[in-house]
Amino acid sequence: MSEDVLDSNNAPSGERPMIITVSAIIYWVFAGIGLLILLAGAAFMGAVETGLDAAKEAAEANGGTATVAETGSIWGVLILAIITTAAAIFGTIKMWSMQKLGFFIFVGANAVSIIGSAVMVGFGVGGLIFPAIFIALFGSQLKNMK
Repeated sequence: MSEDVLDSNNAPSGERPMIITVSAIIYWVFAGIGLLILLAGAAFMGAVETGLDAAKEAAEANGGTATVAETGSIWGVLILAIITTAAAIFGTIKMWSMQKLGFFIFVGANAVSIIGSAVMVGFGVGGLIFPAIFIALFGSQLKNMK
């Protein structure tokens, strides 16, 4: 049964296989929600920076010192995540149109995201598992793309 799901030879020529349709829709839902959360985080980052600066100034005015988190690395992670998520969504749109280029854009965006976040934040298994699942799903249908 599982071979029938991944084998799309039963799809008429020129028609999008069901695995691409379902995978793309699932990816768009989760990536779209993630992109909205990232954009909201970027929008509120200015408020966080202002609060951190105010805390540092208040501590220094009282004769103390304050250890304040650096927001530069947070900005870097946010910008990288926004760009790579948008690129992966674009790649998925191309795959929806059955274009192989979309797969390579998708894989490249996910590779940059995985490597970049591992360098900036540290390695996370969750950040590797979900992209790998979608890469495998879309990659199994690469032979059907133009």
